[in-house]
Amino acid sequence: MTNFERLLECSAPRVPVRYYTERKGSSSSSSSASGAKVGDEEVRRPCIVLDDIWSALEEWSSFGREVRISVDGFDEMVKYHLVPYLSAIQIFTIKPFSDDDPRSSAIGTDGTVTGSAETDSSSKPIVNAGSAEPDSSSKAIVNDGSAEPDSSSKPIVNAGSAEPDSSSKSIVNAGAAEPESSSKPIENADHMGYLYYQFNETEKPYDRFPLTLKFTDDLAEKHPGLSTLKSSDLSPYSWIAIAWYPIYSIPSVPNKKGMAAAFLTYHSLKPMFPETTDKDVKGKEEGVLGEREVELPAFAAVTYRAVGDVWIMPGTPDKLTIEMYEQAASSWLRTVSFFHNDFNFFMSQKFFRGKPKNK
Repeated sequence: MTNFERLLECSAPRVPVRYYTERKGSSSSSSSASGAKVGDEEVRRPCIVLDDIWSALEEWSSFGREVRISVDGFDEMVKYHLVPYLSAIQIFTIKPFSDDDPRSSAIGTDGTVTGSAETDSSSKPIVNAGSAEPDSSSKAIVNDGSAEPDSSSKPIVNAGSAEPDSSSKSIVNAGAAEPESSSKPIENADHMGYLYYQFNETEKPYDRFPLTLKFTDDLAEKHPGLSTLKSSDLSPYSWIAIAWYPIYSIPSVPNKKGMAAAFLTYHSLKPMFPETTDKDVKGKEEGVLGEREVELPAFAAVTYRAVGDVWIMPGTPDKLTIEMYEQAASSWLRTVSFFHNDFNFFMSQKFFRGKPKNK
């Protein structure tokens, strides 16, 4: 396994699986406070709760995520530590959801989730003519149509990191999203769902709060759905981008190219679950909280200062792999019509392909 592959593996949070009840023959989910199964009319389905994602990232947000990498000249693996920060997020629900809704989800002592997004006939779904949904089981999604945005667009300078080099042109998406806002419905072809919340970080890295702190002390207080919504409430177009910035390595590796590398990883908030087994159902009925977890792997990624042989290891397909993940990120942002500040900056600073581009 290469260092870049280890980084991707370590970036995936593992989240506990919860359960909710769904009525057979109905597209809407139904729950009972006790989680009791009523005859053959209700079935249990697995899901995850958004608050569990932020909890899974809490330790990494406080102490950093350790990635063990191989560095030339060191006999043992070097421990490369990075801190995760919220870079961007879009949450689409399959039905309209309001933070004032008294039916907001709650987690019982047995791990059963109650509550769901409710229908509101006054709300309109957002639809998009973009490509397919992210596949959480695949390592990267490549789209041949992921080329640079139209050259007629005006460049926008990103404020989300260190200032870009003046010789670099910013990558622009016409569907620019404000740092924290709700979008108007876009009418096109493929149904994306109802936009509950979106965020696009514009602060410089050293002015940001670590990811979990950002949610628990800031965003979730204003938008409780960021804690209570479950994956079964979400459209497959819901996603999060995490920025990973290095803090230190053990042992220290001074003057080595690539040891200041940062990364963006993109994760779906709606994982794919295998069919619920009879054992799972019985365990939940008996009030037994299982230890099942689901991983949220990166379906796209972008690198920054990932230069030298640390991240592009000789004799490996690292360069091609990185390019594939970048194409996946570009394709995805086009699909959801989202202008991502960090993506714009990272892509304007591509040193790993050789010398910086002078345009």
